[in-house]
Amino acid sequence: MPLGESKSRILMPVTELQARLEKVSSDIERQKDVLQKLEWSKCALQRQLNAVRDPVSRLPLEISSDIFIRCLPARPQPGARDIPMFFFNICHAWMAIAISTPALWAAIHIDFPRAEGFSEGLGTWLSRACNLPLSMSLRGTFDDGVATVVRQHAEKLRSLEVYASDRHGVAFLQHIESLPSLETLTLATLLEDGQRSFQFTPHETVEILRRAPNLVECIFDEFNIGFEPESDEPSTVLPALRHLKFRRTSDGILRYLTLPSLETLRLSHFRDHFGPFWKRSSPSLQKLTLTTWNTFPPHTLEALRLMTTVRHFEWDEPHIIYLRPFFEALADSPSLLPNLQAIDIKLEQRNQPDDASYKAASRALSLRRAQIVCVELIGVLDRPQMRILAAFRRLEADGMKIHIGPKNQNFI
Repeated sequence: MPLGESKSRILMPVTELQARLEKVSSDIERQKDVLQKLEWSKCALQRQLNAVRDPVSRLPLEISSDIFIRCLPARPQPGARDIPMFFFNICHAWMAIAISTPALWAAIHIDFPRAEGFSEGLGTWLSRACNLPLSMSLRGTFDDGVATVVRQHAEKLRSLEVYASDRHGVAFLQHIESLPSLETLTLATLLEDGQRSFQFTPHETVEILRRAPNLVECIFDEFNIGFEPESDEPSTVLPALRHLKFRRTSDGILRYLTLPSLETLRLSHFRDHFGPFWKRSSPSLQKLTLTTWNTFPPHTLEALRLMTTVRHFEWDEPHIIYLRPFFEALADSPSLLPNLQAIDIKLEQRNQPDDASYKAASRALSLRRAQIVCVELIGVLDRPQMRILAAFRRLEADGMKIHIGPKNQNFI
């Protein structure tokens, strides 16, 4: 057999197989197109059927809108299966109702990362809220596009929460000129194990607050507010601010602020700036929380003596050696927190009360039993001795509510 003829017989089946394979592939693609068109037709028919059967679409817009609003979760998310976007999947009538109801779009909670181009959808979402005040919660690392959308709608923001993975996630607020409607601001860090919280200067912090003159509540969680040299710069007055909470910040930040309406304050510890702040602001402070775990300097007692209006004192994770001095001062000085009614102390496992601390506490509470109505020592792991329990039980019999033990167990 000639060589050319043998080669032709070998190649012909390969060519035919390749042609048949391409034809089958082409048929499959055509069937996919047909299937996709059928799916679209099915979806469109289902939406039409839903519209025909749906009594909501025949209600006045005011009533149907109210029904939709009542379905809204506390923290709406921008998912296709989440309300309000879920309404788009039902029928054209429901979509029209949702788009015509600004209250459905006035709040949004976003977990990042998101798909590329998400900022465009975010802008559409917020625009549907028309002129309603906005509430936003951003969690994770987001790009400049999202930050730009937030800035564009800054004047309508009433509530803003930012849980940032890096300093950039909060620093964008410094580029917002004004937040005139902002009432609630929460800035927090998302720290991984071993990661240190990032730091802001007092000037940077106050600049953010200055842009929100109508702020009512502000929380800085896991932020380190550093120190700056003294300056003659006048303090910023925030007349509406009632609740100010820092977890890792001393009273140094207060030298830049005047807060006449302050009711709740959380700080890590006191140095020497609280006196001028108190004199300048004259607030009716009701609740004080200290988040320090290893110090109770003399400045703390000096600050507490100024707080004649405080009714509720919280102390998170104090070192055991500072419990007794606090209760001794409370017993020996009637002018220290004279209107105190509630004490909440949360202890760490490594810092458990000793007999001297219990004795000082029972003495202070006995002398203050006419005013103090509630005391909690949360985190006590071992049942105190019977004589200690007996002393506290006598106070409880007189009407004082006392909890000593783990959060879910009261040894009293």
